[in-house]
Amino acid sequence: MAKLCATFPGEYWREKDRERAYPAEVVRALQEAPWWDEMVTDIVETPDFAEPDEPPEQILTYARDVVKERVDAHFAQQAEELAENLRRKEALCEQAEALADSTSWVKTADELRRLQAEWKEIGPVPRAQSRKVWDRFRKPCDDFFTRWQQHRHLRSQEWARNLALKEALCEKAESLQDSTDWEATAARLKQLQAEWRQIGAVKKSRSEAIWRRFRGACDHFFDRYKHRDALALQAVQAGASEYVLKPFSIGCPVPVRLTWATRA
Repeated sequence: MAKLCATFPGEYWREKDRERAYPAEVVRALQEAPWWDEMVTDIVETPDFAEPDEPPEQILTYARDVVKERVDAHFAQQAEELAENLRRKEALCEQAEALADSTSWVKTADELRRLQAEWKEIGPVPRAQSRKVWDRFRKPCDDFFTRWQQHRHLRSQEWARNLALKEALCEKAESLQDSTDWEATAARLKQLQAEWRQIGAVKKSRSEAIWRRFRGACDHFFDRYKHRDALALQAVQAGASEYVLKPFSIGCPVPVRLTWATRA
C-alpha cells in the first residue's frame, strides 16, 4: 500500500481537500491492486464490522472508509517524516553557511564532508522544497571548496617561487664554502642567511632537503673559519714542503736553504 500511496503526492491530497472531493483515483487504484480482495476480506472479518446481512453497497462503503482512514494515516505520517527531514536539512544548511568563509582549510573541509555524509543519510523532504533546500546546502559547500582550490593553486605557485629563491641561495653559499677570504665571505654568508629568513615556506616534502643543503654549505665554511689559523699554517707548511722536496724530484742540486730546512 505504501508504494501505491506514494504515487499520489501531497499536492493531490491538498487539492482534494480544497475541493472537498472524494479521492476516487486512489480508491480505483486500490481496487485494481492484486491485494485488494484480501484486504477487504480482512476488514470484513473484523469483530466490529457490519452484520453479514447488510447490503454489499454498505459493505463497500465501510471498506472504502476504512481504506481511506488508513491511507490518510499513512500520508499524515509521511508528511510528518518529510517535515522532520526538511527541518534537519535546514539545520545542516545553517551549519554549512557558517563555514563558507572559513580559512581553516583542512578542518573546515573535513567538517563539510561530514555534513555532506549526514545529508545523504536523511530521507526525502516535501517535493516543493526539495530543490530549494538542496541548492541552499550546496552553495556554501561549493563556495568553500572553490576558494580552497584557488588557495591551494596560489600556495603551490608561492612554494615554487620560494623554492627557486632558496635554490639560488644554496648555489651562492656553495660557491663560497671553500673560500679563504675569511672576513668578506663570512659577511656575505651572513647576508645570505638573512635573505633566507625573509623567504617564505616551500612545500613540506622539499623543505628539509633544501634547508640541509643551504645549512651544509654555511656550516662547511664557518667550520673552516673557526679553524682558519690552523688552516693557514697547514697551507704554509704544505707550500714549504713542496718547495723543499721539488728539487729532488727533478734531480737538481740542493739549494743552500735546503740545509737549513733539513737541520730544522
